[in-house]
Amino acid sequence: MLLNILQDLTDDEFKLFKWSLGKMTTISRCELDPADRPETVDLMLSCDRQEAVNRTRESLGKIPRNDLVERLTQEEENLKKKQEEEKLRKKQEEEKLRKKQEERKTAEMLHNILQDLTDDEFKRFKWSLRDMSTIPWCKLDKADRPETVDLMRSCDRQEAVNRTRESLGEIPRNDLVELLTQEEENLRKKPVEEEKIRKKPAEEEKIRKKPVEEEEKIRKKPVEEEEKIGKKPVEEEEKLRKKQEEEEEKLRKKQKEEEKLSKKQEEGEKHRKKQEEEKFWKKPIENEEKFRKKPVENEEKLRTKKEEEEKLRKKPVENEEKLRMKKEEEEKLREKQEEDEKLRKKPVEEEEKLGKKQEEEEKLRKKQEEEEKFRKKQEEEKLRKKQEEGEKLRKIKDDEEKLRKKPVEEEEKIRKKPVEEEEKIRKKPVEEEEKLRKKQEEEEEKLRKKQKEEEKLSKKQEEGEKHRKKQEEKKFWKKPVENEEKLRTKKEEEEKLREKQEEDEKLRKKPVEEEEKLGKKQEEEEKLRKKQGEEKLRKKQEEGEKLRNIKDDEEKLRKKQEEDEKLRKPVEEEELRKK
Repeated sequence: MLLNILQDLTDDEFKLFKWSLGKMTTISRCELDPADRPETVDLMLSCDRQEAVNRTRESLGKIPRNDLVERLTQEEENLKKKQEEEKLRKKQEEEKLRKKQEERKTAEMLHNILQDLTDDEFKRFKWSLRDMSTIPWCKLDKADRPETVDLMRSCDRQEAVNRTRESLGEIPRNDLVELLTQEEENLRKKPVEEEKIRKKPAEEEKIRKKPVEEEEKIRKKPVEEEEKIGKKPVEEEEKLRKKQEEEEEKLRKKQKEEEKLSKKQEEGEKHRKKQEEEKFWKKPIENEEKFRKKPVENEEKLRTKKEEEEKLRKKPVENEEKLRMKKEEEEKLREKQEEDEKLRKKPVEEEEKLGKKQEEEEKLRKKQEEEEKFRKKQEEEKLRKKQEEGEKLRKIKDDEEKLRKKPVEEEEKIRKKPVEEEEKIRKKPVEEEEKLRKKQEEEEEKLRKKQKEEEKLSKKQEEGEKHRKKQEEKKFWKKPVENEEKLRTKKEEEEKLREKQEEDEKLRKKPVEEEEKLGKKQEEEEKLRKKQGEEKLRKKQEEGEKLRNIKDDEEKLRKKQEEDEKLRKPVEEEELRKK
């Protein structure tokens, strides 16, 4: 903005501008006189921005160039408006995000509260919500817990919370009312804490700027004293100017480094949060896949080990079989050659007759095979049609029996509910003990099986090694005595190499051992950090899995209800038609 205004000045006006600027500001004349337009702008901005704008306005009025003064004021107002608009836009976006987060948290809060209700209490809760005009009763009657939360979210958030509080008081469930109020208070406190955290960097910047402002004041004092005196030599002014430039450069470098560090920290936090979210949503899937793959991998490993052992056992037998097979093949080839020689001696007519007979036999054989296939297909189609008809009749009978038994079963369920609930309460501790006992027994059996399998594998490996050693000894004793000398020389060479390697390793290990100690300490610290992070993620995963299981159960119940309604509708239509 300042540069564009200075570009519109002529050379004489620009000299007058610098002359008037030198009287009003703390900028030295030795810097200002040789400076061109961009350099003057940099010198003006070395002090405060608003002060630089005010000084330009006053100096332009003295030239006089009132048209540029008016343009400067307009551009300054436009800049202020743009800054205010950006601030408003940022505030609006932050408010939208905050509202979305509040709605999501309220929905989770209401869902957790509705999960604590029994089926009868949940029905009474829905009946108390019928007065809400925004929710139609036809949707609310058939809705399960997540769907009721979605219907309540269609209205205002605070209204939904108040209605839940009133309806829970009517059931009555005062314990849930207290829990709802506590969670609502926690939700109100969280944005206040987030605002404090958001304001911390601004406060830190103020604290960071304090020494810079003090340094500027200290820097201005000697310049003001020089202007009052006005008799010091130019050499001292140049020395002071150089010192000031060096200090300013140092301050700028410090500010840039601090800004870079702050940006890096913010980017690192964002990246870490994204990674944690991705790990949180990927871990249950990865654990399921690992859990699925483990038994398959163990079976494959055992199978490969067994195959290797069988190969070791079968090697001598296979060699004998190969020799026997070669002999048989040679005999067959010899027989074929003899037969070919005999056929070559016979006339060609006999060969043609034999070929025609073979072709006719093949054609008859193919026809018979095609007829058999066609007959089998027909039989299979008949059987399939009969089975389908029988299944349809069976399904119709089953549906009729279910419709006949439904009212009786519903009455029995209503009668048995209180008794079943009492039995469940009584059986819970016993069932839990049985489950724990069964789990322990299953784990012990698995350990026993693993130990047996390991013992079998170890025995097989020992037998294979014994067999291999026996074969090597047989081969060894068949060769001449030269092998003994070769082995002796090889052993001596190996011992010499081993001694050299041990000496080299001793010399190499001295600095490495110190590094390993430091590395072990760092690894232990990293393990502790990882354990803490894994425990936090595991807790989050368990909560997510619980919510997912709850949703799956509710979807299954809803699907069952829909299927029952579909079966009930045709029966009711038939009864109406008969009437």
